[in-house]
Amino acid sequence: MPVEQAQFFCVGCQQNRLFTRQGSNNLVHALVSLFLCGLWIPVWILASMNAANAPYFCSQCGLAGNAATLSDPYGKLAKQKAERREERREKTAEKLIEYKDKAAGLLGNITNPPKPEGSCQRCGEMNDSSRTWCLNCGARL
Repeated sequence: MPVEQAQFFCVGCQQNRLFTRQGSNNLVHALVSLFLCGLWIPVWILASMNAANAPYFCSQCGLAGNAATLSDPYGKLAKQKAERREERREKTAEKLIEYKDKAAGLLGNITNPPKPEGSCQRCGEMNDSSRTWCLNCGARL
């Protein structure tokens, strides 16, 4: 099995150290796939995915971790990404409020237009001024 190596900061040793992990043997998988006319390719893909997710181990203290946590052991990058994401959300919310205000100013109050004089405030039916009750809905005018 091939061994993959990378250098990361080890939290256990408090120094930059060499980390190693087991990789997949692509030559063997290629030969088996060729011998079995490609039937081994799904197994090869799964083996490669499994090897890519394997943890790295510190060569001095044996501390294990994946590449994402070892490259940012104290989470500084993750915190910065979260802060940038929150800033974008706030800007988006401000723009949305601005657009809603702009649309309300341009369109006026479409949902509840004012009722004309002499009409029922409940149903909008026109009534003459001598009536005190709406003929359509029975509401008091």
